[in-house]
Amino acid sequence: MHQEGNMTNKAKAHNRLCCLFHILLIALLFSSTYNASAVSYSLPKTRTPTPTNSPYPPVETSTIPTPDTLQSYKVFLPLVEAELLYTQSYYMKTVDANILYNLGCDLGLRDTSLPGKQNSIIILDFGYPLYNGNEYGTIIFDYSFASTTEIGNAVIDFSTGYHHCSNELSYLIIAVGTNNCGPGYCTDSEVTFQHGEAWALMVNKVNGDLEEEEYFEILAMGASDIEIAWNSPGVTRDWVEGYDSVNSYSLYYYGDAQGCPTYRTFGANIYCDNGWYMDDVWYLAFGAGFNKPFPLIYATGGENADQWYSLSAYAYERYGRRMDIKGSVTQYQACIQTGYTWCQENYVNNTPAQGYTQLLYALNSNPDTAQNLLWATDMAWQE
Repeated sequence: MHQEGNMTNKAKAHNRLCCLFHILLIALLFSSTYNASAVSYSLPKTRTPTPTNSPYPPVETSTIPTPDTLQSYKVFLPLVEAELLYTQSYYMKTVDANILYNLGCDLGLRDTSLPGKQNSIIILDFGYPLYNGNEYGTIIFDYSFASTTEIGNAVIDFSTGYHHCSNELSYLIIAVGTNNCGPGYCTDSEVTFQHGEAWALMVNKVNGDLEEEEYFEILAMGASDIEIAWNSPGVTRDWVEGYDSVNSYSLYYYGDAQGCPTYRTFGANIYCDNGWYMDDVWYLAFGAGFNKPFPLIYATGGENADQWYSLSAYAYERYGRRMDIKGSVTQYQACIQTGYTWCQENYVNNTPAQGYTQLLYALNSNPDTAQNLLWATDMAWQE
């Protein structure tokens, strides 16, 4: 297995550790505290307002209470390095070979310009599942249909760009993403066992092609933006179990935990929202197959991070093992592209560093859930 981690050299961080420690303590007090009584509300649908001609409907919002900065709690402080390296991930509007090659090349050039070996992840989100009567695929973010064959080829094109423009010393995981958006949000969507199966077979083939091309520094994984508001847990489970029925590679859950508790439940399976319970999120993000949680940490008050702390503690108490979380996903660039004011007004404009730090501190608030995070990535609309 590849060595995981994408942080800067620890020797550089050591020289500034004392100063950084005090900075992080201040940041914790002001950005990682919350009103402990405000635990029953549902977070809004977290996607940014979509650009013109997007297949997604307008965002539903609800009020997020302003965090109570007077409420604090004891934490077990992890070591945080001075700088955070993160990748730019994309909501894809095309499967054009040249565009994908150039996106991959851009990342390859970035990694080559950095000291040492990089180990990072990028999400390529190809939209919601669809079956067009002949092929499985998705509706990408320009309203067009792309088959799993076309999506697989697009991932290879991205990989070719990365391989040609990097020094081949760094490692990259490409999370090939879809979502669980269902009818009522996404017309004629196909969140089914069969679609999940087709997605896994596509990811399996991509990795075979990568090996054949000798792109040994690149690995593809399945991924899904699973959001509680978009579908029922049962339908979503069918898709995930379809994927896990034939997969050779992990599935990354880069989704939310809308409405789930922000506090430790001591093993109680608390209701979240839209028919979902904590156990549903645990199962789909971590319990099923080799699934890996890579959650959306958008809320500036730290609520999203606290939900995933709660889920990790739930896993520890109910199943005897904490939920190991791979990193944080933010949407700062997407906010800038589509109207930063909306994100700011709805408190969902975390920067990559803020999202990562909130999640790291929430998980390390207790030794039962304490862990390091490997990655941070930030979503953008592919242009």
